[in-house]
Parts: sequence; C-alpha cells; structure tokens
Amino acid sequence: MNKILLTFSILISFSFGQFGGQSFEKYLENASIMIGMNQSFYGSSWNDVTEDLEDGGADVDQNPFRKLSFTLMNQYKHGLLGGIKYLAYGFDYDFDIFFDDYYVGGFASSSKLELKFLKLFLTYPLNNGLYLGVEGGYFMEGESKIKIQNGANETNDIDRDMWTDSDFSEFDYGLLGQFYYNINENLLATLEGYYGLSKFSEDNDEEMTGIPNVFHYVNLGIVYKFGGKSK
Repeated sequence: MNKILLTFSILISFSFGQFGGQSFEKYLENASIMIGMNQSFYGSSWNDVTEDLEDGGADVDQNPFRKLSFTLMNQYKHGLLGGIKYLAYGFDYDFDIFFDDYYVGGFASSSKLELKFLKLFLTYPLNNGLYLGVEGGYFMEGESKIKIQNGANETNDIDRDMWTDSDFSEFDYGLLGQFYYNINENLLATLEGYYGLSKFSEDNDEEMTGIPNVFHYVNLGIVYKFGGKSK
C-alpha cells in the first residue's frame, strides 16, 4: 500500500509540474478520476491450455473475472491524456472431471488467480471521443486459490520476490484504446480496451504454472472530472 501511495504522489507531483507550478485549483481543472469494472481476457496459448483440459475429460466453466479498477488522470497539451491506474488481472474457473482413474466417479474443483498491477498510460485523441495510445506498468502482488470438493483448500500469496524468483517479468505493456461519452459537464462514461504485447516469461509452461502468459482486458467505467470541462 505504501508503494501505491508513493507512486500516486510522484504522479501528482509530475503532473502538477506540467502546469508550471500553478495553483492546485488550476491543476484540478484538467484532472479526473475513474472507477471502472475490469474484465480479463487471455492470450491464445492460455486458451489452448483450457482446450487441452476439456479434451482430457474436464468440464471447464470460465466465470468472468471482473474487478474494480481505479484511475487518476490528467489532460495535457494537444488533448493528450495521461495517468495512473490500479487494476487486477485473473481468472475464475470451475472444473468437473469425470471417470478419473484415481477419483472414481470424478470430482469437482475451482481455481482462482488474481494479479494486481500499477500502470501508467498515455493516449492521443483521434476523433469523436476516441483515444489511442500505450499503457505499461509493473506487478504489485497476487493470490491464487484452489478448492477441491471434499478436499483441502489452498491459498497462496504471490509477492514481488516470489514473482521475480520464478523468472516472471515484473513489467507489462501493450496498446490502449479509450472511448469517452459525455453525460454532463462533470461526468463521462468510458470504455477501455487493452491488448497486451508483453509476456511474463518466454519459458512459461502455463499448464504447469497456472498463470496465463499474456493478458488483455476491457474496462467499463465512470469518470468524474474535477474542473467540469468535458474532454
């Protein structure tokens, strides 16, 4: 949490400096905060893992992984938008395996993964509320949960040391598209789409680690603009 607060403070200081040391009220004229609902999607290799499980006799239900996201942003010269966001990637699967050689008659289980990231973005206005740019950030922490019917439940915290010790990259980057719709002078609805270009590891055996190598997301949110001037 201290790292998050420190990063927010650095971003605010940097953004404030772009206005030549003007008053905080002047800074707020172009500042916005967004609360969104973020849904994860995965790279093709992870989808292949899911298909392999189904081919092996498992019934796999993919529950939508949706988490709240938080974004602080500002509008700069030429209409550029830049800011910082805190969001989570992950999955939530339910498994039913039948006619297993060990568990006669089959068994059920569930598996959840949550990976939290702190990210920076910069987007350029195109037209009619559309913005296109880049986003990148670094891994903060994570958690995995496995629950087996009539069996043990296992929860594992994933910190940055464990992440890097497993030879996973702590950085993530990709393309970001945004669409803003003005509700009134202070409120906007927004839709974001992120396409990940990086991999956590070139050697990641996703079936063994249980961690998708690439994430994408769609984020639907509400923006409050402090200055009351629509983008």
